[in-house]
Amino acid sequence: MGNSYLPSWRDGLTYYEQHFVYWISNNDERIDPRYTFLPIRMTGDFFCERKRFGNLHIISDYFCKGKSRMSCSIIPLSYYVAEKAFDSSAEEFFSKYPEACEVEFHKLGYNGVYDVEFKMDYAKRRSEFIKILNKNIEKYCVVDEIFEYELAQDSNHSPWQDYVVRGMLDIQEKELYWNLPRFLKSSGFPYCPRKGVRVKKEDVYLHYSAVSEKIFNLGNQRIKYNSNDKEMQGFFDAAQKKDLQRIKQYVYEGVDINSINSKGMTALSYFLDYSFSDEDNTDIAALCELVAIGANPAIHGAGYDEDPLSEMCLYQREKAVSFMLEKGINPHIYPCIDEPDDWGTAETLLERTERWADGDPNTDGEPDEGSRAMLELLKKYAQYRY
Repeated sequence: MGNSYLPSWRDGLTYYEQHFVYWISNNDERIDPRYTFLPIRMTGDFFCERKRFGNLHIISDYFCKGKSRMSCSIIPLSYYVAEKAFDSSAEEFFSKYPEACEVEFHKLGYNGVYDVEFKMDYAKRRSEFIKILNKNIEKYCVVDEIFEYELAQDSNHSPWQDYVVRGMLDIQEKELYWNLPRFLKSSGFPYCPRKGVRVKKEDVYLHYSAVSEKIFNLGNQRIKYNSNDKEMQGFFDAAQKKDLQRIKQYVYEGVDINSINSKGMTALSYFLDYSFSDEDNTDIAALCELVAIGANPAIHGAGYDEDPLSEMCLYQREKAVSFMLEKGINPHIYPCIDEPDDWGTAETLLERTERWADGDPNTDGEPDEGSRAMLELLKKYAQYRY
């Protein structure tokens, strides 16, 4: 048992930087996939498809008054301006710099990250986009408030009536939660939208986040994973079927054993049992053979929330967890980076397993013997830190 860990794409990143990589790489539902090539992000509107004005919402809540249900969908004007400026700037940027989408991937590093080379370098990309964005923020900073208010009734003529409110207000996002109920009175909607409201630039900028070059490069790794699916279809088919002999043949012919596909999986990942079966049928002999021909058990796709060790601890695969820890995987990683602050703080795998072993207070869960067994394995290796 050594005192150093196998490197992974997460090394040197804080929990929130890891989550940012997840934001960028999970671009499948975005309205424009080119947005992964932008060095600035729209905070709070990343995972869902970005809709045009009229259907926009970042706050939806219900306020009940007697038998009436009030359904609200409202955004602050600063958010509306930020999004309009961002969309316009993106269109202008890609029209002016089509080469910004040209990228080449080279060698796969030992930490699972491909060397990446963009035709348009990061410094120019960032400076040019910011220039365009600043211009468009100024363009949209004067805007009219828009509000709609309607009384609807369901098709079954239920006594429950829906008061539907949509629109934009010149109110800070955090204030909407507190001030909205007083706007919604049974006597009618008292608020009169205004025209020509000047939105402060500082408020608009609060809705953006800047991406560092390292995070930008990590977040765009999925482009390579998608191309691997097509280029190495037979290899990943053999891995999914756990056909060790075919995998060896592909490696002999020059395929990188650690190649990652669009699901963030390597050949070794497929040999780990990801099912919910109670029986731990991990084939350790096969895993050892894969490692012998170069498989790295610490590698998984950048921007994927659960790593192999966290998955195996979740499913309580004792043999698989022991194998990976013995091979040098870090037990102090952060699992489940798709939900930041899920329990009020960022938890390491060791901390999460300890919470489950003792009985999860967040779900009134009972102490779990399986998690306790995983905890003992993790603690055995926890003394070895970076």
